[in-house]
Amino acid sequence: MIENDFVIIEANENNKRYVIRNKSKIEIGNIQIIEYSDANKNCTFRFYFYEKENKYLKEAIKIFIDMIFKSIDLCKINVVIGQNIELQPFFDLNFSVEGVIKNNIIKDDKFNNEILLGIEYSTYKNTKCENLLRLDGNNIYLRILSTYDSDKLLNYYKRNKEYLRHFEELKNENFYTLEFQKNIIIQSYVQFLNKSQFFWGIFKDEAIIGIIQLYDISWGIFKSATIGYSIDEKEQQKGYAKEAVNIILEYAFNTLKLHRIQAATLIDNVKSKSVLKACGFKEIGISEKYLFINGNWEDHCIFCKLSN
Repeated sequence: MIENDFVIIEANENNKRYVIRNKSKIEIGNIQIIEYSDANKNCTFRFYFYEKENKYLKEAIKIFIDMIFKSIDLCKINVVIGQNIELQPFFDLNFSVEGVIKNNIIKDDKFNNEILLGIEYSTYKNTKCENLLRLDGNNIYLRILSTYDSDKLLNYYKRNKEYLRHFEELKNENFYTLEFQKNIIIQSYVQFLNKSQFFWGIFKDEAIIGIIQLYDISWGIFKSATIGYSIDEKEQQKGYAKEAVNIILEYAFNTLKLHRIQAATLIDNVKSKSVLKACGFKEIGISEKYLFINGNWEDHCIFCKLSN
């Protein structure tokens, strides 16, 4: 048995399953060993946790992983969790998302996804509680989203549903659900780890007032990416889009060392054109029927900016 000030973890007789209890001795979750490899020095666990007890999740993970790394000579621990378990406590302990296993487990008589996370001992022993990538501006800040932000992202899309319809692809009603937004965030985090796409929320105080992305990232001799963004209808004409784009440009050119950033706007989108020109983009031409927007193939103005 191991415990701290918040949780108790007890092993069963063959040490294949561990029960997680709070200090009142009430079971709040359990952990099962899926696979152990002495030759490869790794172990995989399935982690169950009751959602209403999420306040204890990080403590349970920490003392269990501490115990495993100290008692067994392992180089790597993998954890499989349900799609409804919060990811942030794992991120705080430096776990990485290594994949999404689709329709891998039956819960409430339907198939559910599971998420595979992993951590190496060399990473865990140097653990520091750090936020996901955050970029600060004068009036706003940008942050890579976690599943804690799912409700904020959903509210952003809901309150701007009609407004954004004129600039984006058609979305079905399933898009406007918490589960769908959680999946978007999980997938975007995997892409963030792979450096294939960066998806930030634009925050004013603690509210999401927009989103901004770097996507279609090409490395090698090309070193190029496309930028896309949207701002809450009620936050227009306040300079937030320009500030967000400039923050991303600085990060893209100075940190990622990209050479070229491209952007595309609808031909009649005067506001977006103005933002791009103010940020130093050059209009290079028209791309006919470039994107399928609101049910139609629409022409777009193409802009680009090169690093200095």
